[in-house]
Amino acid sequence: KIEHTLILEGNGATIKGYQGFSIEADEESVAGTQVRNLNFEMTNPILWNGRALEFFSGSDYLIEDCSFKNGNSGIYIRRPSGNVTIQNNYFFADEGATNASTITGDFAKQETGSKAINLMGGSGIKIIGNEFEGDYLDAISIASGAANVELYDNTVTDVWYGVFYGGGITNITMEGNTFEN
Repeated sequence: KIEHTLILEGNGATIKGYQGFSIEADEESVAGTQVRNLNFEMTNPILWNGRALEFFSGSDYLIEDCSFKNGNSGIYIRRPSGNVTIQNNYFFADEGATNASTITGDFAKQETGSKAINLMGGSGIKIIGNEFEGDYLDAISIASGAANVELYDNTVTDVWYGVFYGGGITNITMEGNTFEN
């Protein structure tokens, strides 16, 4: 649990485990936190409770040049006050990260699966130049009143849903994104 501004410069290091870093505190004590050039590998693609990076509140986050493999969410952000940039990252989910039987057929079932980026609220979020690939339920999930979210020049390949919208979101801009399969 990190409660102050932190700059994680990974130099290509790999972090393996069931959970990565949880960055949380009151509004501005974690402002300016940056995570760059780290590889996150959640060790079991079937366990949907692991998050590589989770941010609760705060602002001015930069997540750049990282890779994320498996887990519940590569990046989970809840109630940021603004200015979050997620750019030039690579997200990959192994087969089995999403339970396909909850998607096809009976639409009354709750869909279950991994999400590469999970935005739960906040404003002023930019998602730029990222690559998403594999068995994700959602490449990008935007919900819980998120506003002023910009998605530019991302590539989404072989996921179930490229972008999921839910719960009172407003002012979403998408330009130059590529969706395949």
